[in-house]
Amino acid sequence: ILTTPNHSVKRMVVELLNKIPDTAELPMLVLIQNGVGVVEQAHLALAESTNPDRRLSIVRASVFTQVTKKGDQLDYNAEKLRVALSPIGCSPEDFRRAGQLFLFANFQTRNYENYQSLEWTKLLFNTLGTTSMITGLPPSITFEDEELYQLEMNAFAQRCEILRQFNIPISKIDWVKTQMLPALEIVRHISFFKPARKALAGLISQQRNDQPSAAWQKVEAGGDLTEAI
Repeated sequence: ILTTPNHSVKRMVVELLNKIPDTAELPMLVLIQNGVGVVEQAHLALAESTNPDRRLSIVRASVFTQVTKKGDQLDYNAEKLRVALSPIGCSPEDFRRAGQLFLFANFQTRNYENYQSLEWTKLLFNTLGTTSMITGLPPSITFEDEELYQLEMNAFAQRCEILRQFNIPISKIDWVKTQMLPALEIVRHISFFKPARKALAGLISQQRNDQPSAAWQKVEAGGDLTEAI
C-alpha cells in the first residue's frame, strides 16, 4: 500500500521494484493518492526498473473521508471511512482481497471499472470551494458571497468542459453527491439569486462539515502546499 504524495509515486515504485528479485512475482500495488496520473507514474517506474517485462497488478484507491481541523491536527472522521477502488491489470481475486483489506479496517467500499473516471470525478468535485485555498473561508461563506460564488461556478463549468472534451465520463459517487451535477449546470447562471447561493452553500457545508478546503487546512497545519494541491 503506497500512501506517499502524488509527486513521489514514481520514485517510490522504482525503489520498491528494484528491491524485488527479477524472477519473483510482483505484489499487488494499492495506490492511495489524491489527484491523477499516479497509475501512469507506476507504469513509468516499471519501465525504468531492472526488469521492465514484469506485469503490475494495481488497485487505485481513492479515499472519501471527511477531514476536519482540531487545534493543529487534521482529524479524519472515523465514522465515515470510505474508499473507492478500481482495478488496473489485477485479477478478480486480487481485487476482492484489496476490498476485504479495507472492509477489515472498517471502511465502506465502492468499486469502479474506470479508474480515470473515478480520479477525475473526485478531483472535479474536490475543486468546488478551492478559493478557500487563498481566503481560508468555509463553504457557508464562500458560496453565499456573490463574487466568490461566480468564480467557483465558472471554474467548475470550465473543468466539466475539459472532461467532455477528453471523453472522460463522470462516475456516480454518492459520497460527493455527483447527482447534483445537472443542478449545478443551472444554478451557476444565477449568481444574483441569493436563495440559490444559500442552498448550494448549505449543501456543500453539510458535506464538508463547513470546513475550508483540505489544502488550506494542510497549509495551516504547517504542511507542504504542493502535497495539498
